[in-house]
Amino acid sequence: MIPDTYFAPAARSSAEQLKKEIEITAKSPVVNLLMTTIGGLFAIVNENRQIVALNEVLVKMLGLESAEQVFGARPGEALNCVYSSELPGGCGTTKACRTCGAVIALLSSLDLNQPVDGKCNVLVDRNGENVTLHLGVRAAPIELSQHKFLLFFIQDLSTQQQLATLERTFFHDINNVLNGLVGYLNLLCPMCEGKARKFADRGARLADIVCREISYQKSIADDDANEIKAINHEISVDSLIEEACSSIWTHPAAKKKTVERVPLSQDWKIWSDQHLITKVLINMLLNALEAVEEGETVKISAEMTDGAKTLFSVWNSTVISEDIQKWIFQKNFTTSREKGRGLGTYSMKFFGEEVLRGEVNFTSDPENGTTFYLKI
Repeated sequence: MIPDTYFAPAARSSAEQLKKEIEITAKSPVVNLLMTTIGGLFAIVNENRQIVALNEVLVKMLGLESAEQVFGARPGEALNCVYSSELPGGCGTTKACRTCGAVIALLSSLDLNQPVDGKCNVLVDRNGENVTLHLGVRAAPIELSQHKFLLFFIQDLSTQQQLATLERTFFHDINNVLNGLVGYLNLLCPMCEGKARKFADRGARLADIVCREISYQKSIADDDANEIKAINHEISVDSLIEEACSSIWTHPAAKKKTVERVPLSQDWKIWSDQHLITKVLINMLLNALEAVEEGETVKISAEMTDGAKTLFSVWNSTVISEDIQKWIFQKNFTTSREKGRGLGTYSMKFFGEEVLRGEVNFTSDPENGTTFYLKI
């Protein structure tokens, strides 16, 4: 014998009771306010998880002509979940419903009398084709005219989920390609001589930098930025400047422009992460090169401070206006119209301070131009 339910109660409100609940919500000033102010997908369900009100956004998402078409239905039934018709009890009563985040959130909110969040993957029937919706939900109890209801907020995460999957696939595939490239370059380097060996070594080094960069970006994309740790060892200040300069030598931003290395009074060594310092210096150089016109020069230098710190500086002749200066290190802020710009200054600040534990800042005025610096 098939039971009425494998999970949530199958019982529903009587037609008379449902009509009364719909009237209560329709006359409630609170509900009317919610319906007109909430911009996302929103519904109200009764204690039997039946819809008694929903906003226009959800009506349109469901492809309905009016909200009345789903009054009395449960969320899975309104969405046309493929499992909602397996048992007479409908949405929430099948074996598949045991792991549904939406049903769990509704039941938990009723039981605990507090808001509950959840996520669920709903397999819905769209014109005979099964489509998976990735939803984030929140159920929150509310009492109206001595009747208990649940506010039910729905967020469609399907696009975000697809992008996250593509992102993971990208990192996986590009890492495989880069590892193969590094392997071939390492085999090629010993076979080259003279100037060809120099270029082969530089190519191998740049490929290695990209591999590590991909690792950092994956950590950031996975919200694991706190897991990025500096790998410190003793490194020459002169070699750091040399690597940063040679890395941007063929960059389009450097075309017909000059990068001048201010001679060091002496070379000295510091204890830090070579790749991350180079990364910060490269971003500073590119930021300066993008600011100047063809034929102009940017300068990079380093000096020891009184506190036994090393101060790396990158100068250009342009001036940053005062109204823009306060936004310089904000993520995605840029004066360029190109999509994806504005991460260079944010990156140098994040890696220079949060990971390397140094100080990143800048000065800019008409007399002296603009200088970005890293003190470490």
